[in-house]
Amino acid sequence: NVDCYSAFYDNSGLKSTGMTKLLREARISDVYVCGVAFDYCVGSTAVDSAKEGFNTFIVEDATESISSGSKRKMQKRLDEAGVESVHSSVLLTKVEGDKRQIAAEYFKKKKIMPLLQKLTALVLHHKPENPKKFLIDELTKMKESKVNVEDISSSLLGDDDLEVVFQTADVAGSGKIGSSQCKQALLSMGIPIGEIKPVVDENDKKATYALDDFKKLAIQ
Repeated sequence: NVDCYSAFYDNSGLKSTGMTKLLREARISDVYVCGVAFDYCVGSTAVDSAKEGFNTFIVEDATESISSGSKRKMQKRLDEAGVESVHSSVLLTKVEGDKRQIAAEYFKKKKIMPLLQKLTALVLHHKPENPKKFLIDELTKMKESKVNVEDISSSLLGDDDLEVVFQTADVAGSGKIGSSQCKQALLSMGIPIGEIKPVVDENDKKATYALDDFKKLAIQ
């Protein structure tokens, strides 16, 4: 057992809990911290969250300190880390015109992510010297073939695209990739992942994924 004040690292600051990876995979950008105690677990978590690059806030009316002395010390660390305080009433009030919410709704409505996944797969396969020109050319081809953006869905990730990404991850050319390579390949296409169920190779007892296994994970 290892003592951890922070949800991100142990008390030595050397061993990660895996929290950063989980938040990145879920595409989380903002972290709000509350609970007890402000001067220990809450503050330490907020400081490490900010260091990891997240927009970090402490919900000021949803936390409490153990002592005034340690509270002042923690507040100094939070200020230096750029952590801000926010009242819960602000979070519970719907803000009209929230730019991030508007952007999220636009991405969903226009099905932007499948398009980006398609383009990412093509770039990974062709590795063009001039990626900008390559992407412009690909978008031009889509326009000329009259692809309706409104109809774009995950079907843009066709078998050929998934095979390209799989082959890129299968550097040994064995026809199988490990859990780490599989997760990285999925993330490279913008597909968020949690825990993926391993397919155990009966010969070496290692978790591996063949092309068909990878395709199932990519389109599920």
